[in-house]
Amino acid sequence: MRLLFLLTRQIRMLILGKALSRQGVRGRDLAAAVGFPPFPSLIEKFQGQIARFPEAAGRGAYGKLLSADRSMKSGGRPGAVLERLVLDLRVLAPADLRSLAPSRGRS
Repeated sequence: MRLLFLLTRQIRMLILGKALSRQGVRGRDLAAAVGFPPFPSLIEKFQGQIARFPEAAGRGAYGKLLSADRSMKSGGRPGAVLERLVLDLRVLAPADLRSLAPSRGRS
């Protein structure tokens, strides 16, 4: 559950950060708005993550995180739920990394 919480929190911060960034919010104001630590080096890294974050995929990813949460809470095996989630979230990885992942349906 802890890992699922951390993944969900990160995606939520990236979605919110992307929206605020489009509105011109930067630096400490951005960090405060999303609940991120106000350390300059971390803010810089987070802004870089926001810039690379595929917004369209983020909404789908958030839905998959919520689905995984429901599955775990309704008796799903945590390891299996997280494994499925990681495969589903690979859409957020750069294309060159996705090509290394095994395709679904192959044995």
